Order: sequence, then structure tokens, then C-alpha cells
Amino acid sequence: MDSTIRGCEREVCFIRLTKCDGEFELINNQLMCANVCLQSLQCGQYLVPSTYLKGCKVHTADGYIEAAVDGTGLADADFLVILEVLAEDECSGILTKPDSCSADFVTDRPVAGVIAVCPRIMSTAVEITTNILVRDLGHLLVRESV
Repeated sequence: MDSTIRGCEREVCFIRLTKCDGEFELINNQLMCANVCLQSLQCGQYLVPSTYLKGCKVHTADGYIEAAVDGTGLADADFLVILEVLAEDECSGILTKPDSCSADFVTDRPVAGVIAVCPRIMSTAVEITTNILVRDLGHLLVRESV
């Protein structure tokens, strides 16, 4: 699970996903990666655009190293949902698979998730498909993977 920074500028709020690999800490009101910064960030199989990402700073004995600058973030958003279609051989008897990707650093509130969908869900009745996707969205909003 990755962490996120939420901020507001001129009454427009945005979210930025972080690229810390593992542990992170708050030093002088700055989010610092304890180990290394990831070169990219994936949510499921989706490669998150760098414009959605928070800059990455790594804490060192001498201060920090800035490894990447802030992207613009995802403006006026509270939650990012990525819908991804899996190849049939990745489905193994499931129709969908929700997975949380990122939570707010301060509140631990989920802010990004992916719902992986198998192609055969398209042959399911529309009402059933809708119910399944709404259920999966609920799992993402309470930060629960199934």
C-alpha cells in the first residue's frame, strides 16, 4: 500500500501518490522515503502517470536527496479508480478483483484503487455486473482487498 499527500491550492484540492519503496517518515513537515524512491508507480498493472505523483525525497544522514519533483497531482479529486481489463488467463475463476493502491498519509483514508475485470464479466447480466462493480468499489473505499 502506497501513501498519498493531499493538498489544496486556491480552493482546488488534489491528490498525489508517493513513490516511496517501503517505509516513509515525516521530517520537518516533509514526507521522506526511508530507503529508495521507485522509478515509477503501478496500481495493479496500470502505470500511474508521473503527473499524479508526489516528488520523492530520500532521507540521508546529511539531510535528504531529492530524487523526483512533484507532479501537478490529480486536481479536484478525492479518489482515483482505475478499471483494468485482465487477460483471460489471469482470471482463474474470478470476475473481478479489487485492490487498494494508496492511502492518505495523515488520515489513512484510501485515495486510489484498481478494479481488475475479467472479459467474461461482459457476458453477465448488466444488473449483476453493476452489483459486482459497486461491491468492489465499496471494498476499495474501506481499504479492503479481497
